[in-house]
Amino acid sequence: MAPIYCRITIHGKRAEISMKRFIDPAKWLSSSGTAKGNSEESRTVNSYLDLVKGDIYRHYVQLTSMDKYITADYLKNSFLGITEKEKTLIEVFKYHNSQMKELIGIDVVKATHTKFETVLSKVEVFLKKKHKRADMYLKELNHKFITDFEHFLKTDEKIGHNTTMKYIRNIKKVMNMAVSNDWVNKNPFGQFKCTAQKVHREILTSEELTILSQKEFDITRLSEIRDIFLFCCYTGYAFVDVE
Repeated sequence: MAPIYCRITIHGKRAEISMKRFIDPAKWLSSSGTAKGNSEESRTVNSYLDLVKGDIYRHYVQLTSMDKYITADYLKNSFLGITEKEKTLIEVFKYHNSQMKELIGIDVVKATHTKFETVLSKVEVFLKKKHKRADMYLKELNHKFITDFEHFLKTDEKIGHNTTMKYIRNIKKVMNMAVSNDWVNKNPFGQFKCTAQKVHREILTSEELTILSQKEFDITRLSEIRDIFLFCCYTGYAFVDVE
């Protein structure tokens, strides 16, 4: 008795699946891939193979409709129900941030990485406080998630509108990376519009900066803070960079 295998060939690449069926080689037609004759054994084997063939074609059509790049192994795994582990929001966020960290000094400044780390920490707090969970699968995310996160930042964290929008913009960037890596079909936050509100900023005059520079402090720590602040004022450096 010889084992029966199904062979899938796509673009010249092959993948094989055991049918867990056996047959006498003398009763097998290699040209058609079917059992010979009209015996009950042959009809049973051929019916089963037809079902398998139909199921594989169904998976192929389904993957094609999802715009997946299909290989023989990919189709085989789909048929067998073997799928990649579902990605989660925190997992993807940490992957993004670790990739960015490696680019510090090359394509990224440290301050940018720090901002994404801050957003990640806010998302973790939000998940625990509002969803009672440490993480969520990407497929669970939707528009309501991001609007709830906006509300959380503004009410629980007391963060202003413009900073909230910056945080959400960074989350959308992480999700765009997930889309590019085929971890999710589309950005669940794509329809969220990040807006900006005009802010009137008070600025110090040169006279006020002079007064501050000449101020004597009894505590060394305060003198150092004053010097760092003045350095930021005169150079335009962000505090996070000076820090």
